[in-house]
Amino acid sequence: MVNAQTWFDEKYPIGESKRAVQRIGPKEYFLNRIIDNLISVLEGRPLKTLFLGLDANSRTLSSNLNLEGSLTLKGFLNLEILDISNQNISVLNISDCPQLRELNCTNNQLTSLSISGLNKIQKIFCSYNELKSLDFLKSLNPATLLTLRMGNNKFHARDLKCFTPFINLRRLFICNNPFYGSLKPLRNLFNLKEIGIAGTNIDSGLEYLPDDFFYVNAIASGFNLGRGYYLRMLFCTGKLFKQLENYKIEGDPFRNYDWQTWKQDNQELINKAKEDVDMVNQDHMQTQQTNIIKELEEVKEENKVFQDQILMYNNLYEALVNKYNYETDKHLIIIEKLRNDIKEIEEKYQNKINDIGQYQNYVKLQKYVDLQEKYNKEINQNQIIVEKLRSDIERIEEKYQNQISEIDQQYQNKFKLQEQRINQLQQSLELKENKLQDLGKEKEELNVEYDNLHQKDANLVNQLINILQQNTSCNDDISNYQLENIDMEKIKKLLLLYECSIKITNQKDDQLLIQAVLQRHIIETILLTNINIIIH
Repeated sequence: MVNAQTWFDEKYPIGESKRAVQRIGPKEYFLNRIIDNLISVLEGRPLKTLFLGLDANSRTLSSNLNLEGSLTLKGFLNLEILDISNQNISVLNISDCPQLRELNCTNNQLTSLSISGLNKIQKIFCSYNELKSLDFLKSLNPATLLTLRMGNNKFHARDLKCFTPFINLRRLFICNNPFYGSLKPLRNLFNLKEIGIAGTNIDSGLEYLPDDFFYVNAIASGFNLGRGYYLRMLFCTGKLFKQLENYKIEGDPFRNYDWQTWKQDNQELINKAKEDVDMVNQDHMQTQQTNIIKELEEVKEENKVFQDQILMYNNLYEALVNKYNYETDKHLIIIEKLRNDIKEIEEKYQNKINDIGQYQNYVKLQKYVDLQEKYNKEINQNQIIVEKLRSDIERIEEKYQNQISEIDQQYQNKFKLQEQRINQLQQSLELKENKLQDLGKEKEELNVEYDNLHQKDANLVNQLINILQQNTSCNDDISNYQLENIDMEKIKKLLLLYECSIKITNQKDDQLLIQAVLQRHIIETILLTNINIIIH
């Protein structure tokens, strides 16, 4: 066995490889996949899905592959079909596959199934597992689910109310699970075509099945058309099986019971069920209407509170503006009054200036000066008050603008620091690159110099070898010279050259002298030749 999570992580290591996959599952027969896709297209799927699962975006699971352990699929954003049936997976989480519309996890060891957020899923096959909880149904989109096969699990005993929201469900198989009670909770599932409740404790409620379930297209049946769409199948045991025993049909590919005959024989029961359903639906409609009215009232109340708050803020703003205008007008009136008082005093002073003496004029003038100072002080105070009110309003208006400016300045400073840091790093990088280039050039020069020295060394070795070879050759030449007949005239010249006696006899001492002179001459000649070779 292979760990499922490890296998998928190694098979799809990067996000790009995951996003390219649209189908994962065993090899399918071409005709079966085309038929399934064609039915999906007829039911509203895009035409481009006709060849889904037959192109390069389909990944085939080997029949010899046996996966085990928990499995979480993340990043498969375009996966539409996942078939991991007949494995040994214990926990499955596929919440991060938003385009998934078909899941087949039949015959595993699943104890937990997480499929939240799969709003496009249409078909779920999860039979033959160890599932105990039906909580995963709560996370499904009731409007899109068409097929649900979940037989042979370990769900807790309960009725069929958990399937009521799935109003577009066409196939429901819950065989060999402890469901009990009536088929009544399925009364509003008008698109049901196939129901599998064998091995359950469902014992009643045939009359609540939708009218369309009892209708079989005669033309389709006669020409053997359709694959699933015209089926009307009910697989049951126990009391329901006994109720339908006399209506059993063999060999019909579209139905296993004579539903029209059963409907005729049980019309009264069906009518009563319809009345019951209509009453329940009416109560449900009234309840929904009441809830809607209640929600509208709550919205109106919230809107009223909101409007009251707006009105309160508007009134507060208007009151502040009015107060500001009132204070401004009040101080302007005071200022105008002071100006009038000064003007009146000035007029009185001008009228009495001729009737009073110099001292009185001085006193009046002093009073005038005092009044003028008082007037100026009051004007200054009033102006301070007015300016304070104006500054308060301006401060409130500029408060957020200043904060925005500070934040913007901080951002600009940080941005400049980052630019400086980036420039420093770029300069450092350029210096290091230049240094690396210089080191590279030095390395190349050293390599060239090394090659030259190596070549010179090789040349010197070769020259030494040549000298040794020539020395050997010289020794051979000396031996050869000793064996040759000696030209006496040349010998005399050599004796004169080396300042020796030229009187030659056949005595042994003279022979040794001649031999020594010849050897000296030969050695000097060889050395001179080698020196010339080395120099040149």
